Amino acid sequence: IFNFNHPDYVRPEIVDNTSGGGQRFTMDITAGRHPLLFPEPSIPNDLHQGVDLNLYLITGANMAGKSTFLRMVGLNMVLAMSGANVAATSMRLTPVALYTSMRTNDSLFTHTSFFYAELKKLSWIMDQIKSGKPVYIMLDEILKGTNSRDQHLGSAALIKNIIRYNGRGLIATHDIELTELAGRYAEQ
Repeated sequence: IFNFNHPDYVRPEIVDNTSGGGQRFTMDITAGRHPLLFPEPSIPNDLHQGVDLNLYLITGANMAGKSTFLRMVGLNMVLAMSGANVAATSMRLTPVALYTSMRTNDSLFTHTSFFYAELKKLSWIMDQIKSGKPVYIMLDEILKGTNSRDQHLGSAALIKNIIRYNGRGLIATHDIELTELAGRYAEQ
């Protein structure tokens, strides 16, 4: 019914990359659109993440579309892995568990500050990456509940650990200094 009600969506190609002993993640989205905004006013975007590329670090100004881009990718991944068509011209995907840290909340009831809640979530996500299971992460403005210096240092350390443990995903940030990591880890 979903596919019938969305005739402009296409059937994604699910790729089994388990030959050679481990799963090798790949994702290619051509002209992907946010499924909840399709077709207007969404802007189509491509994403090509091959087997050797760990992370995309997405930077830009407020309201540039970073969070919407992450949601476009995540929603289309969920649609594809549930057997539905996707809002894109084409999509190839290796199935993975999808984990996000995009809307963390504080809680007076559990005595958890916004920053502590985010640290707990990021720690849990790192545990999933370290487990060796095929996972894909999406992090939006990590560690935004602290000062700029600590945010930068903590985010840089987190990104290095994600690469160290062969994590895969997308990270959106305002911290342009983090792009220096792209020079040091160009292959990842």
